[in-house]
Amino acid sequence: MKNPKAGAFKLKIGQPNGSEDPGQSVSKIHPSLMNSDRLRYYRKLVLTEMGYVPERHGAGVGDKFITDMFHWTERGLKIISCSFLENKEHFTFQTNKMHDRLLARGKDREVYQGGLLSDVTYRFFENGCLLTTPIFCEQLTRWIPVQLSWIRGLSENYYQIHFTILFRQFMIPSLLPSKRETLARQVVDFSMAQKEGFVGAFMEVFGKADWTRALRNLKGCHEHFQAQITRIRRNRTIVSVEQEANFERMCSALLERSQPGGTSHEEKIDKLRRRFPKAKRWLDWWTATDVEAMLFPSRRAMLDDYPEGEDNLPDTKNAQESMHRLYYMIR
Repeated sequence: MKNPKAGAFKLKIGQPNGSEDPGQSVSKIHPSLMNSDRLRYYRKLVLTEMGYVPERHGAGVGDKFITDMFHWTERGLKIISCSFLENKEHFTFQTNKMHDRLLARGKDREVYQGGLLSDVTYRFFENGCLLTTPIFCEQLTRWIPVQLSWIRGLSENYYQIHFTILFRQFMIPSLLPSKRETLARQVVDFSMAQKEGFVGAFMEVFGKADWTRALRNLKGCHEHFQAQITRIRRNRTIVSVEQEANFERMCSALLERSQPGGTSHEEKIDKLRRRFPKAKRWLDWWTATDVEAMLFPSRRAMLDDYPEGEDNLPDTKNAQESMHRLYYMIR
């Protein structure tokens, strides 16, 4: 379409670009297009398919979101859950291939054990956020999304909705309860809302009113902790310049599992408190029971199928951050 702004009247008389550039009437395409209402409908449909919005807040824009939904469904991206209710506003999307990948079996009919990543990006939508959960695909050697949600807010209930939809897909007869929990394991940041949303969904779907059991299926992102170490070590009111490297080394040692006969986790924390008393508030936050249970290997509960402490989960969510950059490229 050479001039998307040309209205139905100009299209009918064959002057879409003005009187100085006459063309053919749309009646040449089909006589029924001489009906003004029908012509307006098809004009809007063509513009929508082209992704053209005549005016940012003009006529027809309100339908674009709905027609986009239709196009996504035609291409296989299905809406598996949605709500317009207050504090529950969400649209959750998934393709059949995403669903199949999530429940795929590997060697010896084992379910996926590499852990999921879940994170939000604020830049994809003008309003609301995109919450994505990817899985690692060995054939492609990369992380691929298995569930996408548009959520209106970032409070606990929005995360719980996303995780509940995800976990309900595991409630099939062919999966034993232990395998369902294996599939549910996540690497997350230290957002309180995200953590509480996961725990709430875990207990609701799996019928286990055990906060500790739910929490042990969460692993905190080491990269986030390292970033906070860097922030604090550069704060000269807390760490002097000559102690900067020592502070980083002592904090990073908390991410290593304590060995028999070696320095215990409690001893490492105690040394940090004595050496850097001004970091007390920072250390108090990272050593809170629910936070350290997600992050530090010596404080994480042993998983039933990994009694030696190796949980087979990634240490960071860097792959998720890379996926967000890809989203921005194709937006």
